[in-house]
Amino acid sequence: MVRSKPEEKGLLPLGAGDAADGAEPAAESGGVIAAKAMHMPAFWALVVFCGIITLNQTIYQFLPSYALSFSSSLPQVAAASGVVASAAMAGQAIGKVLLGIVNDRSLRAGVFVGMGCGVAGVLVMWLLPSTLALLLAGAFLFGIVYAQTVVQTPLLVRYAFGSADYPAIYSRVSMAGSLMSAVAAVFWSLVIDSAGGFPLMFVLGIVCMAICLASALFAIAHKAEG
Repeated sequence: MVRSKPEEKGLLPLGAGDAADGAEPAAESGGVIAAKAMHMPAFWALVVFCGIITLNQTIYQFLPSYALSFSSSLPQVAAASGVVASAAMAGQAIGKVLLGIVNDRSLRAGVFVGMGCGVAGVLVMWLLPSTLALLLAGAFLFGIVYAQTVVQTPLLVRYAFGSADYPAIYSRVSMAGSLMSAVAAVFWSLVIDSAGGFPLMFVLGIVCMAICLASALFAIAHKAEG
């Protein structure tokens, strides 16, 4: 149903006729093809990154439930459950711009900033929920790592494999996120309903971000040559 290149359908790329008539062909973009990329460790590191960062971002859906869990002890926090989710979405919106600026200067710095904000946000929400302002600040910080799902993943793919076959490579990497999104909500529901509850959710969230940090740095260090 879908082809990556015109040649796979027996066609020539747009402008190929002009090149045959003597026009100078455009320079090819640097990078590797998808078939080659899929045999590289960096590709599978980015598959792990995309899948786990998608799992981690789904925690956002349970922040209102987390606030409501304090209905008996901290009714003012429970009453602001909807605002907590809004704070996370605000962090996501601003995080996209922030991460874009940071990544323009350093891809590694972008990864560290995103994961650092996410870990800080989780710790604040977990350890300091009694102060509504801090809970909202934690949700906002978590929203920044949420933004890494749509900002960091494509940048990492392009950096690791170049632009030559970027659409095909990115589509394969992003499949991990699509598959994970199908089970992530069920996974976190089971975690919350377990004996560990919300604290276990936050601990696993930190573990997810640590895995994402390691896999992103691995992909950067093992970028393809060519």
